[in-house]
Amino acid sequence: MASYPPIVRHQQYAYAHEWTYQNQKLWPPQCKGHSQSPIELPSKNAVKTYFSDLNFDSTVHTKNPIILTNSGHTVETRFANSSMHPTVSGGGLSGEYVLEGFHFHWPSEHKVPGHKFPLEGHFVFYAKKHQSIKNALKAKNGVAALGVFYKLQKGNNPAFAFLNNVENIAHRADEGIYSDFDVALADLLPIGSKFYRYYGSLTTPNCNEVVVWTVFMKPLHIGKQQFNQLRKIWDKHNKLLKFNNRQIQKLNGRKVYVGV
Repeated sequence: MASYPPIVRHQQYAYAHEWTYQNQKLWPPQCKGHSQSPIELPSKNAVKTYFSDLNFDSTVHTKNPIILTNSGHTVETRFANSSMHPTVSGGGLSGEYVLEGFHFHWPSEHKVPGHKFPLEGHFVFYAKKHQSIKNALKAKNGVAALGVFYKLQKGNNPAFAFLNNVENIAHRADEGIYSDFDVALADLLPIGSKFYRYYGSLTTPNCNEVVVWTVFMKPLHIGKQQFNQLRKIWDKHNKLLKFNNRQIQKLNGRKVYVGV
């Protein structure tokens, strides 16, 4: 069996004091900005734009061990191998971005007209030139987030086999475990799908307005049983995390672009 370094708590991309989804009105003042996320993605008023393909490096197809952590707000996931940092560029991005980690929201945070999906994955990348997520959170367009919608299906999706380990952290907020399953990032992304693009924020405090959002139009699938495993997570107050989506935010004149 491969040996890995001791697990160190992987701090979520927010640095505010403790907060909850039940009391979003109490989130810090920064979360009342004019370029907040998530939003309802328009079907008629989106600006049609040609985007080149997103370019992922070869490691996006490589299966590697992952670490799962119950943050008390979601299941945080990152690669255990410190040298495993898939990158993305192209697609209208201003440079190369490095994967920090990914996590999930139920129900979806972004919305298409009249509809929300059961689940949304957020794949968070930081601009390589800033060298770390901490530095990127202070810079305009420092973070590139990929949003993926998931529909429910009867059978399990092999790409989500790692969720079998969630029960081991369901009641252990802030503790991480090495998953028994290896993951290839490409299996969780609709690579090649058209997407929406807009400029917004993190969807958790401190709600930093530094995010280039890419939300894929094509949804993928997750098994109903696998989805229910995610929803067994408990928060830091020993309560079941029934939902972890932020309320829809106003556009405030921002443009939303859609690939053609």
